[in-house]
Amino acid sequence: MASAWLRKLIAFGATAILVSCGQNAAVSPPSGGATGSQAVPAGARGCPDAHCIVVANGERSDHQRSGLLFFAQNARGDAPPVFEIVGSKTKLKQVAGVAVDSQGDLYVANGNPRSIEVFADGARGNVAPIRSIAGSATKLGQTEGLAIDGQGYLYAANENSDSIVVYAPNANGNAAPVRVISGNRTGLKYPWGLGFDSSGNLYASNRSSVTVYAPAANGDVKPLRRISGPNTKLDSSAGLAVDDSGQVYDVGQANEQILVYAPGADGDASPVRVISVAGGPEGIAVDGRQRIYVNRVGYDDPPDIAVIAAGGSAHGIGGTATRLHWPIGILVR
Repeated sequence: MASAWLRKLIAFGATAILVSCGQNAAVSPPSGGATGSQAVPAGARGCPDAHCIVVANGERSDHQRSGLLFFAQNARGDAPPVFEIVGSKTKLKQVAGVAVDSQGDLYVANGNPRSIEVFADGARGNVAPIRSIAGSATKLGQTEGLAIDGQGYLYAANENSDSIVVYAPNANGNAAPVRVISGNRTGLKYPWGLGFDSSGNLYASNRSSVTVYAPAANGDVKPLRRISGPNTKLDSSAGLAVDDSGQVYDVGQANEQILVYAPGADGDASPVRVISVAGGPEGIAVDGRQRIYVNRVGYDDPPDIAVIAAGGSAHGIGGTATRLHWPIGILVR
C-alpha cells in the first residue's frame, strides 16, 4: 500500500491543472518516495552553485524544533537537507516568513517571542542570530510574510493588525519602524505574503485581494492597484511571489490553488493560470526560470514541497529524511 505522503503526491499530479490562454493541460505526476535523488554535497553558501531552497520549518508537536532547512534545488523525493539552522541558540520558535538580503543574510519571522531573527550568510547548525528585532517599539504583531527591497529596507506583514511595518537596513534590537502602512484606505486585511516587482512596487496578499503600493509608501495610503473581485478567485491567501516579468503568484489555503496574474493586473482580473495544489499549501516562491515552489503542511498527511516547472511537470520533496515538520516560509536563493 502506498504511503500517505506518496498518495498525496499522486493526488497532486492527478488534480493539478494548468490553465493558460484557454488551454488546459494536465501537470504530470510528481516523482517521490525513496526513489528520489539525494541532495548533493554543499557548495558555495551551502548549496550547489550557490542555489538553495530555504524553508522556515515550524513545529507539528512540542518535541519538534523550529528552524531553517536548506535543500539543493535539484533535490527530489526523500532528500535530506544539505544543512540546517536549528537549536536553542537560534531563538527560533513558531517561525513564519523568511527573506534574504543582498549580502545573503537570512531574516526569519519568529512567533514566540515575537521577533525577526537575522542569520549571517553561511550560518548553520545551532548558531545565534547576528541581529534580533524585538520589543514594544518594533510594532511587530503576528508577523507572517517578510520582504527586503533593493535599498535593504525590511518589510514585515502583521496579519493581526492589518499593517506592514518597515525597518531601516541593519535594524537591531527594540527598533521602531521607519514607516508603517496601515489604515482603512490601504485595503490591507489579514496581510500575509509580500513581494516586489522590478520597479520597486510592493505587493501584499490579503484575505481576498492583492494590493500594490508605490515605493516608499507610508501611512494610510491608497494602493496603486488592487486585484479583487469574484473573477480573481482569491480566497484566504497563504503566500505571494512576483517573478522577474511582473507576474503575480498567490497561493490560497481555502481553494488550494496557485493563481497567476498578468503583469499590471488590476481590479476584478481573472488569473491567467490556475494550478491546484491539494495538501495544505503554505508559502510560495518562484525562481528565475518560473519554477514554482510551494510548501504543503499536509495536515493529516506528512508535509512536503511541491516543485512545478514552467511547462507544467512537477515533483515533490518529502519524506522522513527531509525533516520537514510544518513548512511555512520558503525562498529560493
